[in-house]
Amino acid sequence: MNRIEKAVNYALNTLEQHLPERFLYHSLHHTCNVIKYSGVFARKCGLCQHEQEIIRVAAAFHDIGYVKNECEHEHESAVIAQNVLPEFGFNANEIDEIGKLILATKLPCNPQTNAQKILCDADVEYVGRSEFYRLIALFRQELLLGGYAMSEVQWLEFEVKYLENFRFFTPVAGRLRSAGLKRHLNEMRHSLEVIRNSAEEV
Repeated sequence: MNRIEKAVNYALNTLEQHLPERFLYHSLHHTCNVIKYSGVFARKCGLCQHEQEIIRVAAAFHDIGYVKNECEHEHESAVIAQNVLPEFGFNANEIDEIGKLILATKLPCNPQTNAQKILCDADVEYVGRSEFYRLIALFRQELLLGGYAMSEVQWLEFEVKYLENFRFFTPVAGRLRSAGLKRHLNEMRHSLEVIRNSAEEV
């Protein structure tokens, strides 16, 4: 097993063993998806092998900070990566780049490099994928378990606002996911309108 897969396995095993159960959306499954789609986007964007490998490691570590600190999990993720990656043979420049990639996923995202844009898009590409409704249901439940309860109207307003202001940073992600994003936005706008009209009729 090479150093990339050793680092990725370390991150995935840490999440599997130590991530609190209430993180239903920010889960091992989510991290695996980010690894998968950051790889897809990186290849389609024409990044070299080394850049693809660095993004793969950053994707694996980008949410590992949730095992320690929810509010500043990106910072914690970067610190964990900085502490453990030397054990797998990563040099200072590579670790610095991985840390910057992780920190670029902090909301509101403002990625500066192509690699950062790819990782940010991979982190949220679900908005245009068929799993959208299942995943946002998990996110809503995760928020509820964290003490953030929303009514159905509040939840729909939250999601509609998010999707209305959403943009992909890479043309590749836009081509692959924009149609699904628009469809989901229109469906949620319709659901919100139906609920509001029903409330007015009562």
